[in-house]
Amino acid sequence: MFTTIFILIVLLCSFAVYFLLKRVLKIKKTDNAVFALVVVIFAVSIRYYLSDFQSGDYGSFLKGWHEFIRTNGGYKALSHNFSDYNPPYLYLLTLFSYLPIGSLYAVKIISASFDFIAAFFVFKLVERKYKNEVISIFSFSAVLFAPTVILNGSYWGQCDIIYSAFLLASIYFLSKGKDALSLIMYGLSISFKLQAVFLFPIYIIFFLKKRLRLAGFFIIPAVFFLSVIPSVIIGRPWMDAFSIYLFQAKNYSSLTLNAPTIYQWFPQGDFLTFSRIGILFSAAAVCVFIFLVYKKRDEINGDHLIKISFALLSAVPFLLPRMHERYFFPADIFSIVYAFYFPRYFFISIGMQLISFFSYGPFLFGSSPNFEVLSFGMFAIILVVLADLFLDLYPQKRHVII
Repeated sequence: MFTTIFILIVLLCSFAVYFLLKRVLKIKKTDNAVFALVVVIFAVSIRYYLSDFQSGDYGSFLKGWHEFIRTNGGYKALSHNFSDYNPPYLYLLTLFSYLPIGSLYAVKIISASFDFIAAFFVFKLVERKYKNEVISIFSFSAVLFAPTVILNGSYWGQCDIIYSAFLLASIYFLSKGKDALSLIMYGLSISFKLQAVFLFPIYIIFFLKKRLRLAGFFIIPAVFFLSVIPSVIIGRPWMDAFSIYLFQAKNYSSLTLNAPTIYQWFPQGDFLTFSRIGILFSAAAVCVFIFLVYKKRDEINGDHLIKISFALLSAVPFLLPRMHERYFFPADIFSIVYAFYFPRYFFISIGMQLISFFSYGPFLFGSSPNFEVLSFGMFAIILVVLADLFLDLYPQKRHVII
């Protein structure tokens, strides 16, 4: 009897997902919709299989946060300073604290849900270029089965997929000319994780090219402000609620934390000197990048947008000190979009996934990869991407001899 009921529930859920996919992804052909359904079923199955693993971060932080919310009145717990994450993520944890599921599954369901949202926006970005259902579904699948996407949320219990999904949404709406909606999505992204700032230069470029108005930039702090206000209304002190990112920046005193960055080649002893120089050098490099892209007088098209986004998300964390391995996560996903937009560079996405996968090794699996080699691989990827971008922006003039 139980088996029959279980099978019926699975069938009903499958039909529901099938019609949802057809409606949300706007898939017209039945066989393509069935293919997408199979992809979703396998993706959910993998995440379910990994759901019991408890990482060190879960045991040290996430479990305690969720249990603190449950034992301190649900939403009322938001008035306390019990986490170094910005309030929006805590709102999600609070919502799940009212459901009859354990902390581990609550944490992982939140992240896994955004895996599908991120895959949706990758689908939409690729669909804009090709207008082809099959190619778009393959890009959708590539995100759901990407090693670091699976490991980051469903295995590790991290939430980098959330702000990355909003970054994807911001670029999608920017490509469609829906600037206000793009800025709202970006504001939501930075409300979840400060690392969303890596993509901010693209908005400066669009402003310099008169694609964005100065007034539009006020949308970003407005969204951030509104995202924090509920915790203040509940009782959290203003300064406490709005200064979380300042405290996050002071938590770590290493040039790199398992991140494949330039600092793997530097001596780790003199932290303050290299950290300050690194921040200044990174800021200067970003300014040069903005100027060179801005100087290109032609309109920035959809291809340029993807190239610029991926270049920023990979190069900025590579140059900055105090980076974790997970800070390349948005670059991992954008590398998939990059590979579909420019198939001849498919090896870039494979390289990004492998480098990030091995970077996760020390924390998740206790392995000891050669980070100097991984950093060299990341450097090579960035050089290829930058060369491809600037050769596209500044094509060589060909002189025809008559």
